[in-house]
Amino acid sequence: MDEIGLVGDHYTLGQQYGRLLDDVGFAPQKITPAKRQFVRDCEPFVETHTPQLREELRGIADAGDWDLERIEALPLGLSYEAGCSVVAISGDHTVDGIPRLGRNYDFHESFGEFSELYRTQPTNGHTSIGCSDHWVGRHDGINEAGLAVGHTFVPDTNNEPGVMFGLATRAVLDTCRTVDGAVAFLERIPHARNTNFLLGDATGEIAVVEASSEAVTITRPADGFGAITNHFQSAPMRAYEQTTERSTNSETRLERLHSWFDGYREEIDTAAIQRVFSDPESGVCACDTGNQDDPIVTLWSWVMALGEHPTTLATEPPIEGQYETVSL
Repeated sequence: MDEIGLVGDHYTLGQQYGRLLDDVGFAPQKITPAKRQFVRDCEPFVETHTPQLREELRGIADAGDWDLERIEALPLGLSYEAGCSVVAISGDHTVDGIPRLGRNYDFHESFGEFSELYRTQPTNGHTSIGCSDHWVGRHDGINEAGLAVGHTFVPDTNNEPGVMFGLATRAVLDTCRTVDGAVAFLERIPHARNTNFLLGDATGEIAVVEASSEAVTITRPADGFGAITNHFQSAPMRAYEQTTERSTNSETRLERLHSWFDGYREEIDTAAIQRVFSDPESGVCACDTGNQDDPIVTLWSWVMALGEHPTTLATEPPIEGQYETVSL
């Protein structure tokens, strides 16, 4: 996994990353007329709700003298079917009183070459670290305020013009300090597709945000433990899910995470979370690739201690002891 450091205003962040792309001979792919129209339909929503990220996209396009809509096509029009599992645990259930967020990002093995760790320091936003396999957007991360977020794919029938999940995650990291602030943002924006978000902050607050283009539902776990996989858990949101396309082990992974939590309760530490996230048998790691041509595997795995505490990351399918400490 490459590590990328970006510093400056958002346009400068984009220029810095655009120069990196240009240096390796990157050229944006052509996009279909339908994709171009979808990008154009999304642009007003991105401009309204995440204008700083649109400015960053302009910086990338200008750095390589590329067509802006081709650069926007990936983060604005992204559509994928992945796995992914996320948990958030309040300090009431950890050995040291520090809240934690654990997250596996599961996607096609071939995308491992695009995985990058970003350290982002916007002059008009919060410093953060997070991973992604496409520019500007993030799949997860933690910022200097101790707010952490991870998302998971939920099947739906089609995308609608709005803000795509990667941009929403990045905006949370850039602009929010608490779970409450992130929830308010995610409730306010129009979502382009079905997505689960799990949020945790340094105070121990936790929220599950189930989002679709039709509705958003917020759940605040009463027991200090939140978990998401690849389906909506609340009754109001199930009408918006395409259940025939659901990941076949989404329910199983969620049950395993709840069983794991019930077995620990007051004794959870970083190593315990690493074990369940690196275990393909009784945990949630997609570590057995089998003989498939391009299987879904765990491309990276986080265990974040929220606040000014060590955060660990495994940059490939994780095994216990493989996680390394990363910092802002």
